[in-house]
Amino acid sequence: MQKQQPVKFEHEQIPDNDRYIRLLKIAHDKRDQLPVRCELSTWPLVTAPVYDAISYTWGDPSEATDILLNESQFLVRGNCEYVLQQIRALNQDQHI
Repeated sequence: MQKQQPVKFEHEQIPDNDRYIRLLKIAHDKRDQLPVRCELSTWPLVTAPVYDAISYTWGDPSEATDILLNESQFLVRGNCEYVLQQIRALNQDQHI
């Protein structure tokens, strides 16, 4: 039986860029489990949970890897994946 490949991630349009934000939540998997699994969701700014911001464009573009985003494949740079792994290790509900 062949393993089915994940579908490439595509996000939905934000209803209103001035009043909504997208936040990322990292799944609480085992520390060494790969790929990192995340969920991206859209929130109204007035009801969004507390979140931390990180930059996701730094690092060597040739050192990219896949994560699972809403159960779909998404390519990120290696440094970004490393940060997501570190956040996951905190084992807390945290939005990015």
